[in-house]
Parts: sequence; C-alpha cells; structure tokens
Amino acid sequence: MKISRSSVGAMLLSIVALGLGANTATRQDANPTAVVGIFDSRAVAVAFVRSELFDSRLKDLRQRLTIAKSRGDQATINRLKEMVPTIQELAQKQAFAAEPIDNIIDMIRDKLPMVAENAGVDVIVSRWVVAYYSKDAKFVDVTRHMTEVFAPDAETKKIIAELLTTKPIRLGVDGKVKTPAKKTPTQGGRK
Repeated sequence: MKISRSSVGAMLLSIVALGLGANTATRQDANPTAVVGIFDSRAVAVAFVRSELFDSRLKDLRQRLTIAKSRGDQATINRLKEMVPTIQELAQKQAFAAEPIDNIIDMIRDKLPMVAENAGVDVIVSRWVVAYYSKDAKFVDVTRHMTEVFAPDAETKKIIAELLTTKPIRLGVDGKVKTPAKKTPTQGGRK
C-alpha cells in the first residue's frame, strides 16, 4: 500500500491535534494553582539597610575611599563621595515610598527558593507591582520571611512592624515627595 505525502501530513496533523487536546484537558482537570507570595518591599529595604550586609558594603566603600585618598586619586574620591548621597536617597525612597528594590533582590536572589519553600509559595512578588488578580487568586504575605534573610534584630523588627501600619509616601514625577496641598479657608468650608 502506497501512502501519499498528503496522507502522512494529515495523519501527523491529526496526531498533533489529538495531543494538544489531551494536553489541554489534562491541564484543566489538574487545575494547577500557583500560590503567590507577596511582600512589602519597604520592610525588606529597612531590614537590608539595618543589616550586616549593608554595613559591610558601606565599610568597603569607606576602605576604597581611604585607598583613593592615600593614592591622591581625585577622580575616584569624587566618584565615591557622590555615591553616598545617591545610596542614601535610594534607601529612603525604597523604605518609605515603595520604590523598586531590584538591587536588594539581586543580592539575595539565591535565598529566594528557601524563602518560597519556607512560606509555602510558588511565586514571590512585591505587593506594589501586582497589576491584576482574579478573585480566585491565592496570596500569602511573605514579608517576614523576606526580612528574615537579613537576620533583623529586635529593634529592626519593631521598626518594620511600625512601618507596615503605614502607607507608602507618594513621589511626584520629579522623584520628590508629594505633599498634600494645604486647604485654604474657602476650600470645602464656608466662604
């Protein structure tokens, strides 16, 4: 019996279609649900800034500055001195305005699988970047697990607990803190 190319093509197409249909049915039957861990990035930023890891980075910066001064390397001195206010501004925005903490996440990325396992979640995202979720989505707060990576002391835990009771401050498009406009006597009241 001679089989034409078009017959082989049709058979392959049928097999692929059946395979895809079976795959779809399996996925629907299994109904996999990912458990999403959400965290308050401000708390993680505070834990980081008050950690030994942050202290060691500042110590390294100071040592590089000392070496640059001893060598008379003014370009390096200027560059390192410019870094301090930049680091401070970023830390403040991350801790109080919920600015992204990608730089911190990069430092602890290898610990995230352990955080996810300890918290019983499949995915970890900042609560400030969730754009949409269905009513069936399952979220677990993993903030404590994320901050524990930095081994916070009791004082840091207290600061974080207080921070979590507040909303992030808002920044304007210029990156500066937005302050609410003060009401004039004619706004919302009697003239």
